[in-house]
Amino acid sequence: MGFGAQTATTTLQRFVRFVRGSGSLSVADKVYSIAGFLTIVTMFLLVMSVQCVRLQTNYRHMQIDSASAAVNIGRVNALIYAIVMESRGIYMSTEPAKVKQFADELVKCSGELTAVMMRWGQTVHPDDLEQFEAFKQRVMQFIDFRLELVRRGLEISPAAAREWDDNQANRTVRSKLNADLEALQRSYDKRAREADQLADENRYAAWYLFMLGLAALVLAAINVLVMRDSVVGRLSDIAQATDRIAAGDIKSEVPHLMRHDEIGHLAQHAALP
Repeated sequence: MGFGAQTATTTLQRFVRFVRGSGSLSVADKVYSIAGFLTIVTMFLLVMSVQCVRLQTNYRHMQIDSASAAVNIGRVNALIYAIVMESRGIYMSTEPAKVKQFADELVKCSGELTAVMMRWGQTVHPDDLEQFEAFKQRVMQFIDFRLELVRRGLEISPAAAREWDDNQANRTVRSKLNADLEALQRSYDKRAREADQLADENRYAAWYLFMLGLAALVLAAINVLVMRDSVVGRLSDIAQATDRIAAGDIKSEVPHLMRHDEIGHLAQHAALP
């Protein structure tokens, strides 16, 4: 604690000497040094601003993709379930009118499922395109299988539709379809977690941006303080002293003679008889 306090005190003393001109640096050196630091901070501000915009843009895109995928997955799940239920209605019905009713609903749901897949394909991220295409083909197989079930139910009999539905090929298609859907769900869940991590990075970048902005303000304030204390105020003191000497007060002392910068040099010349 003692060492830390001593270091802080030493740093503060050096800063005071820097501002008040007690050190060996000239006024020009001080101004140029502060301007250099301010330029560096401004460059960092620019870089961090670009980084914040990039992170925010990526985060927004990932959030939109994740939300859109969640809606599409939910819609596909619901339509698949509806198609399966309509299929059962076809082969469990005994009246042709009922079979036709369930068949029409199944065809309608199949069309909606195809439309959902087409719209979804237009927004798929390039990294997910291969996986999505495999899933899309599986969905198309599922739809073709169910449309064949409709044909058998209408043209042959509900029993023929049931026979078509109750076989190993159907179970294989459904099993692979569910596996593909779960894989896509895991992929988008991972993307959502990455979006959360990106949001954290964006918060850190915003904090760094704030600190750099604060540093720029401090440096600008120091520059103003140096100009006021080391130049404007000191020149005013010397001007007042020379006015007093010119008015006949030859015993008046010229201030700032001990400074080691341009102000001290000017004061020494003003003090010459």
